[in-house]
Amino acid sequence: MGATTLTLVGLAAFASAVLAQQFPGDFPGNGNGNGFGNGNGGNGFGGGNFNNIVGFNIQEAMHTRRVHGILGTIAFVIVFPIGSIAMRIVPGRFSWLIHALVQMAGFVLYIAAAALGIKLTQEVRFGNTSLYEISTINFHPIIGLIILAIFFFQPLFGYLHHAQFKKHGVRQIWSYLHLMVGRLLIPLGIINGGLGLYISNSPKAFKIAYAILAVVFGIAWIFIAVISESRRSRQPAVVVVEQHKLVSRPRGRHGGSHRSSDSDPKI
Repeated sequence: MGATTLTLVGLAAFASAVLAQQFPGDFPGNGNGNGFGNGNGGNGFGGGNFNNIVGFNIQEAMHTRRVHGILGTIAFVIVFPIGSIAMRIVPGRFSWLIHALVQMAGFVLYIAAAALGIKLTQEVRFGNTSLYEISTINFHPIIGLIILAIFFFQPLFGYLHHAQFKKHGVRQIWSYLHLMVGRLLIPLGIINGGLGLYISNSPKAFKIAYAILAVVFGIAWIFIAVISESRRSRQPAVVVVEQHKLVSRPRGRHGGSHRSSDSDPKI
């Protein structure tokens, strides 16, 4: 499974290692050259012949891969960082709701991206060989599935964090779980997206665009998180609790409660 097999166009690059094993040496063609094709020479790939040999529709698989990458990029490079930033910079008592809605939108996008990725791994097979069995590329789908599995717990952690913070005024175990899982999965998802571009032999322009987006949104996300945590660390926990009790104290003749916008949990 040499590196030269990665020069195969389209999705053939994605599964180069298996092609090298299944069809060693020069590939058969109907012309005078060595490529898949019906022409009079050269190394072109004729769609019908190539699809018959690899056992799947190459154009359809390439389209699926493209949409998979776009959805995953939007989710991890753009939506998730924006949702995290919104939690910290949006004023008012509903900042947590905006955070939750944005992150759920990102989660839906990632579920769709993962579904297309799973579809791709099921369709792109070479005989009995699955993409999961190819060590040069299987790390991308495996990491993606791990991220997907862990992500299903994030909404629960977020809900428990909000409920417990509203009750106690300080972070509980669920708060730290929600924070740590998010801070782990977002960078991991961005890195895995870059790995996907690498193994698919994407054009250099795509890789550069992805890197620029990742750097811009990543730096903004990290910067806001550091500033927020720095401000929080300068405020003793006992003061936070007392403020929470003060703004949560019943007011009015009917015993209604009032909470200021500053009492909302800024995770």
